Amino acid sequence: MTANLGYSEQIKQEAAEILLKIKNGSAQQAAPPVPVSAPNSFPLDVFPIEAQELVSSAKIANGAPPEYVAAALLWTAATAAGNAVKLDVKPGTTETAILFMGIVGPPNAAKTPALNLALHPLHSADTKAFKDYTAQKADAQATAADEDTKPERPVLDKILLSDATPEAMAAAHFNRLRGIAHHCDELAGKIKSFDRYNSGGEMDMWLSIWSAQPLTIDRKTSEPIRISRPFVSLIGGIQPARLEGMAADDRAASGFLDRFLFVWPDDLTKPDWSMTGMNSALPEKWHVAVDKLLDLNMGEGEKISMTESAREKLFNWFNKINKPRCIGAKNERLAGMFGKFDLHCIRLTLALHLLRFAYSGDTLPGEIDAETVEDGIRVAEYFLTQSEKVHGQIFDTTAVDKLPKNVQVIYDALPDAFETKIGVGIATNKGMPERNFKRLLQRKDLFQNTDRGKWQKTL
Repeated sequence: MTANLGYSEQIKQEAAEILLKIKNGSAQQAAPPVPVSAPNSFPLDVFPIEAQELVSSAKIANGAPPEYVAAALLWTAATAAGNAVKLDVKPGTTETAILFMGIVGPPNAAKTPALNLALHPLHSADTKAFKDYTAQKADAQATAADEDTKPERPVLDKILLSDATPEAMAAAHFNRLRGIAHHCDELAGKIKSFDRYNSGGEMDMWLSIWSAQPLTIDRKTSEPIRISRPFVSLIGGIQPARLEGMAADDRAASGFLDRFLFVWPDDLTKPDWSMTGMNSALPEKWHVAVDKLLDLNMGEGEKISMTESAREKLFNWFNKINKPRCIGAKNERLAGMFGKFDLHCIRLTLALHLLRFAYSGDTLPGEIDAETVEDGIRVAEYFLTQSEKVHGQIFDTTAVDKLPKNVQVIYDALPDAFETKIGVGIATNKGMPERNFKRLLQRKDLFQNTDRGKWQKTL
């Protein structure tokens, strides 16, 4: 694959060639590239062919929704590069690809398998780093014993954190200035735990981190830490019923919710078990690609720029597409969400540039071209539709809309006014145990107890 990252026509040509090989029987072991996306679906055709095949294979073998895997690949590529790559957007404006991402879906929607596949190279890097750290620690202790000196403390070069105090996170970042990341199996739990270790400020810290503002930790019990330009990415799964927690406690008004990119495919169900296994060559290629990003020299951070036509295309989207969307938004909440997509678009374009480089055999191209910007805009537009969906779920739906579909059916079947006995009969006839129905009756946002054994629906 060439270093020219104007991929649109090249990808279509390569996809056609691979599909032809599959048809002729010469590429039967390879998963076919995902076709060009339909409206409001992830534009998988912007990915290198090998990444498309990985997404397809994950769907076939594990039932992982392509949108989940694709989003996590972008996040992983951005995290692996971290502060080692900076994009000069214009004079005085530099961006890195910090991404906060929420993988939305009910239980058993294959969120975890998708994340595990995409993040595995980072976990492998952390395993190697811990082995190196343990060996260095043992060597230092042995040397100190022989020479009767205090051992030099080795440093753990760890990328992924799962649950850490702000102090521990800052210390891990100080040990790895190119950047760290949080991977939370349950994103809602991470957010709910804000400020459990101190009396405030953790949400403000995350707001500043997303904006790459200096991170300073001053505590009496430890040395002060200052990181001039933090890089901390965040990703995790979250169930639709728990999305409201991301907007609670002033998190919507503060812009915290708007800093997230969401992935929430339609019609998610528990996937079937498949007899087909993953083509092992595809995860191996992904490991090699991520290792290439991890091996980028940190230094002061490699600066890349955009061609003039790329910058013109990006700024045209800012000014002629997204700005009118902000002005015409039906409320300030949506205007704020749309406004954040200027930066989201920049970061997603950079992440796409990094992903394409990772799968190529060449050095990191020093410029992002117009076609890459165009594809980055397509990715940003996809994520924007997902944010609109999340905002609708949180702010524009009723308590009934948020019920599981089988419970909605029962609620709709109930008369506006009914006695407990009648309600129990309807519920049990539709498969809900009596005890579960009586527990549902205690929902004051759904029912009002008008008299003994008598109920009124509130919606």
